[in-house]
Amino acid sequence: MEIAKRQQSNIKKIVIILAIICLALILRLSLIEHRSGDFDHYTGRWYEFIVNNGGFNALKFPFSNHNVPYQYLLVIVYYLFPGLPTLAATKVSSILFDFIGAFVVAQLVRLKYPGFRMPTLAFAIALFTPTVVINSSAWGQSDFIYTTFLLACTYFLCKRQEIWAAIAFGLALAFKLQAMFLSPILFVLLLKRFLSWRFCLIVPITYVVMLLPAWIAGRPFKELLLIYFQQANTYDDLTKHAPNLYQWISDDYYAIFSVLGLLITAFLVVVFAAWLYRIRTQINPNFIIRIAMISALAVPYFLPKMHERYFFVADLLSVIFAFYFPRYFFLPIVIISSSLLSYAPFMLGELFVSLKVQSLFLLAVLIFLLRELKSYLQQQSKLLEVEPQH
Repeated sequence: MEIAKRQQSNIKKIVIILAIICLALILRLSLIEHRSGDFDHYTGRWYEFIVNNGGFNALKFPFSNHNVPYQYLLVIVYYLFPGLPTLAATKVSSILFDFIGAFVVAQLVRLKYPGFRMPTLAFAIALFTPTVVINSSAWGQSDFIYTTFLLACTYFLCKRQEIWAAIAFGLALAFKLQAMFLSPILFVLLLKRFLSWRFCLIVPITYVVMLLPAWIAGRPFKELLLIYFQQANTYDDLTKHAPNLYQWISDDYYAIFSVLGLLITAFLVVVFAAWLYRIRTQINPNFIIRIAMISALAVPYFLPKMHERYFFVADLLSVIFAFYFPRYFFLPIVIISSSLLSYAPFMLGELFVSLKVQSLFLLAVLIFLLRELKSYLQQQSKLLEVEPQH
């Protein structure tokens, strides 16, 4: 009898998960025919170049301003799905990583709630988060790819599996430089000796290994190493519709703030890390999730030349944050709403709420998170003070 009940329970769980996956897939397929300007000018042309140059052989040419790991995914799609229309082909890998990334979100939540219900709910919320659905299936962007590896890095940090955390961060960095949004927490953990020198060694090794297929295909290695430097000179705007600090600064001051903004952000990261370094606290998932959330929100807020999509990592971490600290359920609503509203000009051709107003909302959230962290650290410090010394 007990075995039969257990089997029925397992079948029910499988049905629920399959239903979530099917509904999420149907939603994405309904949007897959949407053409964006980025497809017409970038991803569509990149995929056609791969088709016209024989798949793997195309990797020896600098046909894309994305780093080569993303190009590998397009090449894999070319071989796995020959004849697939270009529009769909450019979205396959992004949609696939929606499901992989949602699974990682569920694993992070499982650390807090070991049962079935809460991780499955987190899996569903991640899949149906509006910015996630739009980013991949409608817009054809790849932000959940590098975000998946950043979330995996966060998971392995919580599990204190340093090598896997380093590999995950190296993979995220190989896909997009925006992986550096998580750099403050890594800096803090290095200062606190939670991470060792091995982490700093494994990350660049992972990054370089990811460049090797393109080098084998014939692309000069020096050129591969300089891709991100070339990306930095693509735009001459302080912000590309991102609701951040630079909504309040004119592009007339681009020459000054494109450099000063980097210095300000680096200074704030150092100050933040120095503050946390001096405070005695337990480094556990509650601490790591808090710092990761602040990192993902603060870095794109203070960095210049950010796109509206660059709060994507914060969107997903806010969902995880709300699961860890349910009394702050409203934070993902505010953060994701701001991201979604900043998408509107591209998806609907209209800006419903001023980006300046949105930037103030995100600043308020950031201040709130810092105050909440301060309160948490004060409580932790008091608890550690009364612990018996061994």
